[in-house]
Amino acid sequence: MDFARRKAAALAALSSPAPDKSPKGGVDAPIAPLLDALNSNADLFTTSSCSGRISVLAQPSPQSQAADPKPKKKARGGGWLYISHDPADPDAVVELLFGGTGCGERGGGDELVFRFEPMIVAVECRDAAAAAALVAAAIGAGFRESGEPVCTSRVYVVEFRWRA
Repeated sequence: MDFARRKAAALAALSSPAPDKSPKGGVDAPIAPLLDALNSNADLFTTSSCSGRISVLAQPSPQSQAADPKPKKKARGGGWLYISHDPADPDAVVELLFGGTGCGERGGGDELVFRFEPMIVAVECRDAAAAAALVAAAIGAGFRESGEPVCTSRVYVVEFRWRA
């Protein structure tokens, strides 16, 4: 499929009311204007994005998994206790992390993991020139962690993110 068809399909999916494949199910509101600006360029379209988030995840500790008589070969699993794409409430996060049964642990053998993940946007570019121009613009705007990690079969994808 050529660039124009991939872009049309991506933009159709983006404007669809159906949820996308992300856990949230749609575009993060804080970066919607940025995505609109990128997608309005004839030589670019966004393929994935996250406005950045703060989260607290409860997951089984290695000790509790070692005690499991039927160890699983899958990922450790777990569940989100807190997730926000907006500025977090520090008191709520501190209470989740330290207010329970101990520092960084909950009852039942779960560990709590605090994560800060910066904004990241992946953009497919029509050609190498468009990719180079986007990388230069992103770095010039302060997104130092920008580059072209994927360039296969004449598909140019640029990722840029804000490094915390």
